[in-house]
Amino acid sequence: MVLLFGVSISRLTRGSPWYTGLGTLVLVTSYAMWDTSLYAMTEPLYMILGLLAFLFLDNYLNSNKRAWLYAFSAILGLALLTRYAGGALILAALLALVVQPGQAFRKKTKDIVILSLVAVLPLALWTIRNILLADTATNRYLEFSSIPAEEWLNLKNLAVGWLLPVLKISEVNSPR
Repeated sequence: MVLLFGVSISRLTRGSPWYTGLGTLVLVTSYAMWDTSLYAMTEPLYMILGLLAFLFLDNYLNSNKRAWLYAFSAILGLALLTRYAGGALILAALLALVVQPGQAFRKKTKDIVILSLVAVLPLALWTIRNILLADTATNRYLEFSSIPAEEWLNLKNLAVGWLLPVLKISEVNSPR
């Protein structure tokens, strides 16, 4: 992750060693990054896949070689498979392709179709696998459980506190 982050900063700053070093130092000393990376969670892998995909997208936009389009689309598909938030990365990549200046509408449309199909393919295959093995797409069943009355009361109090904070503030000083 540090290497990909450093390469990204270097590209954005046209190879400035000062900004690259400073940005990498900030990442290495970030408590949030250490905390996230020390546990067996999917966030670090998701961030690595996202950074790598957008580096490949940058390569594609600079070279127009379709191999980069397929590579970054496949990596975005793996990011989507890792975290459903990968859908936001796919939308950002689609937006980058749409706003790319100097490209013909037909080429943009073809790129968007390729990105959409390749990026969604891993999740589609995994969903089909789940349906075949477990009879559900997520290996979970939808169950309804009722919400107790005291939880509804907590929700009402919370909403009142958000919508009418003056009442809550005046409640503190009022005699009981």
